[in-house]
Amino acid sequence: MRVAFFFLADAAQASPDGKISVLGAGIEGIGSPSFPLVHPYLAVVLKLWSEEPEPQKEWVLTVALSAKDGTPEKFRYQQVVQPTSINPAFRPSATLILNVTPLQLDLPGDYFFDLSVDGNVVDTIKLTAKLTKR
Repeated sequence: MRVAFFFLADAAQASPDGKISVLGAGIEGIGSPSFPLVHPYLAVVLKLWSEEPEPQKEWVLTVALSAKDGTPEKFRYQQVVQPTSINPAFRPSATLILNVTPLQLDLPGDYFFDLSVDGNVVDTIKLTAKLTKR
């Protein structure tokens, strides 16, 4: 298994043919004049590729958001997926778009979206929440 991509965006959708349409990709930070911050909409976009031409195994995907300071997770999503391919010429993959609506962050600081496959963290996105001037 290999991570093809894992990023944050304003919005995203996947089509049955495997294409992904994305708006506002590459979010690394969110600013707010006050906390707790409530961000109305955030998309977590990911695609994993199988290294095997015909994978026999399902993957347990988990995406969790935490502050890494011992506070409880802010967001957690888990799903069992089977890598597939719409064309035998292409490698099997699994695509997932998670819509986090709304996202509430209690304090400024760094937060981390961890992507785990079968219980092992395979990638992490850092999201910084900053206090901004009015």
